[in-house]
Amino acid sequence: FIGYLTAYQPDKLAVPLNQRLIKNTVHSYHQWLMQQVNGRTAFYYLDHLLMISKVLLPQADFRWFSQLVRQTEKRFPYPVRKEKKAHIKDTRLLMSLGLGLMKKAKAMTSRINSITSYRDGLIIALLSARPLRRRTLGLIEVGNHLLKENDRWYLSFEAGDLKNRQPIDYTWPEPLVEPLEFYLQKIRPQFCNAGKHSFLWASNKGDPLTADGIYQRVCLQTEKAFG
Repeated sequence: FIGYLTAYQPDKLAVPLNQRLIKNTVHSYHQWLMQQVNGRTAFYYLDHLLMISKVLLPQADFRWFSQLVRQTEKRFPYPVRKEKKAHIKDTRLLMSLGLGLMKKAKAMTSRINSITSYRDGLIIALLSARPLRRRTLGLIEVGNHLLKENDRWYLSFEAGDLKNRQPIDYTWPEPLVEPLEFYLQKIRPQFCNAGKHSFLWASNKGDPLTADGIYQRVCLQTEKAFG
């Protein structure tokens, strides 16, 4: 919520808490969340914010907030678990999805949507060619794990970075070299505070994109594409 206010309503940071947690502001935050994460995750964020709000402002009337949380939960119920095989997609489909997201991102008029979609597309395309665990994917730092040598990019992981405790090097997929360099030069610098850390995947919140954040974004984009 603070990250959202910092990016979109910075004036609210200077007012008392009871003037930040008002209906219009929270509803705007809810709409923004629905564009960033899947519906169930948005519910979790809202529910957590409501819980904290009641603790910090025990005298406030948050019935409108509770109603919003209940409506979101009802709209996005906890999913019934399906067979894992039903979720497995051909790597060619994932590569196509990733490349498509990056292409569409360049034509978007919204800067936030554009850089977020491009980043998501690059992540999905990379995963189709190099099936890394999300924790490992989230650890990648430019100059540490992502390295360039003789005009070639590669990923290098030490034993402690991987579940099997075996160091390994990957060449960066050749079809994704140009998209990677465009991301590093044009896209990544547009994320808030991206210049203050060396992690490859930046987020709109001003911090590196976490392993859970990567998972949520991949789920969101693949659900939109494949259902």
